[in-house]
Amino acid sequence: MALSTIAEGAAMPDLPMRGKKKTPQEERRARAKVHGRPVQSEAKKVARRTAEAGVAEIAAMFDKWDRRLSGRRITGNSDELIRQDRVR
Repeated sequence: MALSTIAEGAAMPDLPMRGKKKTPQEERRARAKVHGRPVQSEAKKVARRTAEAGVAEIAAMFDKWDRRLSGRRITGNSDELIRQDRVR
C-alpha cells in the first residue's frame, strides 16, 4: 500500500478503488479547486473531518459499506497483492 504524507509527518494510505474514472489524487485536486484551496489544505480538511467523526457516524459508514459489499465473496491471498503493490 502506498503512503502519502498529508500533514506534519502523518501518513495516510492511498487506497486503490476499482471502477472509478478519477484517481483519489485527481478527485482531491478537483475538490480543492471547487473550494478554492490548495490541494494540501483540502487533504488536511478531509483528514481532520475524518478524525473528528463521531462513533455513530463511523458506525453508519461501516453499515453502508457492509450493505454495499454484502453477498460478495472475497477470495485470494491479500499478502500477494500487497507484495505486488510494493514492487510497483
